Amino acid sequence: MLRRNQKLEAVKYFTAKVINNVSKRQKQNFYLEALQELTNVDIFFGRYQPNEINCNTCGACWSAPKEKKTDVNIATQMTADAFLDNFDDAILITRDSDLVPPVEMIKKHCTNKKIALAIAPGSISNELKQKVNYSFYMNKRIFRLSQLPEEVKKSNGYLIRKPQSWI
Repeated sequence: MLRRNQKLEAVKYFTAKVINNVSKRQKQNFYLEALQELTNVDIFFGRYQPNEINCNTCGACWSAPKEKKTDVNIATQMTADAFLDNFDDAILITRDSDLVPPVEMIKKHCTNKKIALAIAPGSISNELKQKVNYSFYMNKRIFRLSQLPEEVKKSNGYLIRKPQSWI
């Protein structure tokens, strides 16, 4: 995803630990362990907040946890990195229009900084796309080249295998 004149300085990954699905939590843990074993990625965690939904029609009630703090963590890190001069160009991979304000702040106060939006397949925020300096589409080739290997052997000898559902 880098241009010829760009050098990768840091990768920051933002997520929240899955809480209500054992299978998804296990897959996420495998992914995070493999990521930490093979890369120097900094991982920032938000959290899931319990959220009860009540149907006004039938009276049914169910739990649908909401992810909290992830977009705030991205905004905080991106803004701090801009003001601390930790990047010239930042590549943002998100679909969240909540990140428009930090992009605007950086463009207003750090005019020498550029923010790119890497657009994954699926829906995007047109508002965010209009606010960044440039954008590009991530195709299947980029996704294939960006994946971790099928197996990751940790330093303690434990072998992590890529779950079928990721393939």
